Formats: sequence, structure tokens, C-alpha cells
Amino acid sequence: MTKLEAVAKAITELSADDLAKLRAYIDDLEDRAFDAKLENDSKAGKLDALIAKASAAHTSGDAEDL
Repeated sequence: MTKLEAVAKAITELSADDLAKLRAYIDDLEDRAFDAKLENDSKAGKLDALIAKASAAHTSGDAEDL
């Protein structure tokens, strides 16, 4: 049995309360990974073109309200 299979089996045995806690933990884990990727991409300049485009649209009045 692989680790993933063991984890999947263990998940099916969790109580509703523990399953909710696991969901919250995984959500937090994904949020932190997303934030780290965004931070790294920003530091690497990967967002510069998007920022420039958004800034230009705002300055020219072409930006749309959300």
C-alpha cells in the first residue's frame, strides 16, 4: 500500500469533526503554498507586465470596476 492509499483509507475512517479539521488544514496548506508562489513570482518579476498593464488601464481610465 502506498502512502497515498494509506492516507486515503485513513481519511474514510475520520469522524466528521476530524474531517472538517483536515479540510481546514489542507486549505491552509494550499493558501500558504499559493502565497509563497505569488511572492516568488513577484520577486522574479513575473508579474511586472500584468502590473504595468493594470496601471496603464487605471491611468487611462480604461479600468473596469469589480
